[in-house]
Amino acid sequence: VRLELAIPAESQQIFFGFIFSGKGQAWFDDFEIWIDGKQYEETPVSNYELSPTARQWLLDHLIPLDTCAPEEREGDDLRTLGQRIGDARVIALGEVTHGSRAIFQMKDRIIRYLIESKFLRRFAIEGNWPEAETVNDHLRFNPEYDGTAGDQLKNMYFWTWQTEEVAAMVDWMRSYNQGAADPLFFSGFDLQYTTGVLNALRQALPAKQHPLLTTVAEEIAYLREQRSQSSTVTLSPAQQRFFTQSLEALRYGGWENRSPRAMARNHHYLRILEQWLEFAPISRDRFMAENMQWLLDQEPEQRYIIWAHNEHLRQNDNRMGQFLHESLGEDYLSIGFALYEGEHTAKSSGGLNTFPLNKAPAGSYEAIFNQLDTPIFALDLREITTDTPLADWLDQGLGWRSTGAGPDGYNGRKTNITEQFDLVIFIRETEASRLLDF
Repeated sequence: VRLELAIPAESQQIFFGFIFSGKGQAWFDDFEIWIDGKQYEETPVSNYELSPTARQWLLDHLIPLDTCAPEEREGDDLRTLGQRIGDARVIALGEVTHGSRAIFQMKDRIIRYLIESKFLRRFAIEGNWPEAETVNDHLRFNPEYDGTAGDQLKNMYFWTWQTEEVAAMVDWMRSYNQGAADPLFFSGFDLQYTTGVLNALRQALPAKQHPLLTTVAEEIAYLREQRSQSSTVTLSPAQQRFFTQSLEALRYGGWENRSPRAMARNHHYLRILEQWLEFAPISRDRFMAENMQWLLDQEPEQRYIIWAHNEHLRQNDNRMGQFLHESLGEDYLSIGFALYEGEHTAKSSGGLNTFPLNKAPAGSYEAIFNQLDTPIFALDLREITTDTPLADWLDQGLGWRSTGAGPDGYNGRKTNITEQFDLVIFIRETEASRLLDF
């Protein structure tokens, strides 16, 4: 089988894959990619070696961190890290896997420090909106959402956040809010589900609009079923007209006696439905950035902590972080995380399990960081310039782990992390995150 494609010159990324429907196994032999008549070969793992001068430079500039334990916040290490973080309006905390206990705990530790010492009061996670608002109701002692932190995290769909580590952070936030004059607010910015948005709209819309909203919900359910069968489903012209006209009618269909703040929120819920209808993997980051920007615009005086995967928070390749960095400039500060080895929770065809996190190969950033004999540290990547011993990092890039919700498969992908993050936090070893028992 041979497939030839003409790629527009302005294209920045090319995605391709295989869809296998049904049960069984498939094998692919002699698979090749050719670009402009030349066979493409995967970039080999870097053979970069750290010179003694470069090693000393790193040792002189890294910030040793004492522990990942969130309860331990009295050391000078967080104060030193806080000086590098500064007063950015948005502080984005990444993760290299969606199931690493050490990273989750370190982020919790930093978040508690930022709340107590930097006075940030807004938190947003890579979770569906408005389902994440049920966690906020729990933090604000709404009796309807008493229960446990796990009860509320369960409403957010993703197993990644249904862990002991995230629940411990939510418990601390709720305790912090007890009697607080300036309480914390918990939100989400993702858009992968419509149930919560439709329920929120059903409560907000006047009764005369409920029949139309019900019809919209039925059409969305039909479209969701189509998409479950094929990832390439797009709206037909008739569907496009229906949704455009229906959402416009709901937007301007009589929101009597609603405050301006409630109106703005409900209108944005309708926008989230529009995002879901346009959803594709390549557009998700743009929409998450739009939702995050909306939150920022509602409260210009507030600063935010963001929790998401490294891939979403990096400042290039049309990721959420790039859009926010373009909008906020130096008011957006991204912190990537790196792991050398350990275990992590991941989802495979056999379900959720603990998987090994393979040792990073020689020549990778993680392997180089591991040579510094400092098990946990932060590094300000903004200090790596053309006049430092690490100037070659600016040109060549090294291997870098990027594992999502699936089992780790370190392929040494060549990456320039100085283009992606302002700081990086390295943790030598991690356990798997601990899933809550529902």
